[in-house]
Amino acid sequence: MKQAIQSHRPDLSSPWPTLPSDMAPLMRREIPDLAAQMVREISRQVPEYDRPGDADYRHTIQRGVEQALQEFVGRVSRRDGDLETAAEVHRAIGRAERRAGRSLDALHSAYRVGARLSWRRWAELSSIAGVPPAQIYRIADAVFAHIDELAEHATEGYAAASAPDDRRRGRLLKLLLTPGVAEGTLAEAARAARWPVPDEVVAVIVRGAARIGTDLPREVLAGSGGGRPFLLLPADGAWVDQAHRWFAAGCLLVAGPVVPLGSARNSLQLARRCLDLVERGIVERPEHGVLRAEPHLATVVLLENEAFVQMLIDRHLGPLRELTPRQQQRMVETLLASLSCRNGAPAVAQLLNLHPQTVRYRLRRAESLFGDRLRDPLVRLEFEMALRGHQLLSKQAVPV
Repeated sequence: MKQAIQSHRPDLSSPWPTLPSDMAPLMRREIPDLAAQMVREISRQVPEYDRPGDADYRHTIQRGVEQALQEFVGRVSRRDGDLETAAEVHRAIGRAERRAGRSLDALHSAYRVGARLSWRRWAELSSIAGVPPAQIYRIADAVFAHIDELAEHATEGYAAASAPDDRRRGRLLKLLLTPGVAEGTLAEAARAARWPVPDEVVAVIVRGAARIGTDLPREVLAGSGGGRPFLLLPADGAWVDQAHRWFAAGCLLVAGPVVPLGSARNSLQLARRCLDLVERGIVERPEHGVLRAEPHLATVVLLENEAFVQMLIDRHLGPLRELTPRQQQRMVETLLASLSCRNGAPAVAQLLNLHPQTVRYRLRRAESLFGDRLRDPLVRLEFEMALRGHQLLSKQAVPV
């Protein structure tokens, strides 16, 4: 579980011995105000912690944040204190979050918010105090090392509080997403988790303020990875169509293709990649329901390595630089339609809902720009891929 919070520090020796210990008294005076700011930001940025009417809960969170800051400042001052007791505090936080039904992602998000805010405060304070930049950077190392430790302890507590059945289902899901696992091992894990094994599955990834509850049907496996909750569903029945009902309005669900049980990882990977393209404005988000990734497979494959796509664009579409962006868009649209039609300008005009004379003008312009390359069968596929890549990458918009 050490990868649950991504480390922000290089692989260097421990930062603690080189920290400016004389900063500790200045830091300690900042703790109450910094803790209050962190609680406000955690409540604002992590919806699961936004409970404005619960004063006792907010007070408890603030005490936990202050305790974590006291731990950090104590280590800066070379007084580590009882680190095992401190570790148990965060294990207890993890256990409490699991029992309250909040996701581990929400807890890790709260730690990340706290890390960013504390680092900014310590950097400003150190700069005012005249601490050399090299030592300020070591403080950054220490902040993120400290948060990694706290998150790891909290994760241990969270896992310990999970019911045995949850742990068995979690192990099964991990095996299903690991290439090369023997069928016998999967079958044994499925029996232990009491999971009815389907022949085929489909992965569904969720974007939004989603918390996966404990009331999902037994046939559904739920997990979290890459900061996104996801489900693994049987391919039979109407599981995918009803999946959006398990989440709050506004969540976006993207379903991968139906695959054999041993290829579950492929379904999840395609769903994730398609979601990335939705967030970039390349794939259109549906108004409601679940977005199926499979119809966008060609787009996902084409843009899997955008550096190579850009090489194709540079190699074949250099003449487009003579045109304005709007003219480029029209030219690419016309050329793609022309490559898909066998009957010349009239068919292209009908496909694009344009006057044939307009299409003829564009095609003459295209010939003047690209010459014989439009008729060379050896470059046709690369040329069409370059056009499609240009069209897709030009659609990128502000993330939804």
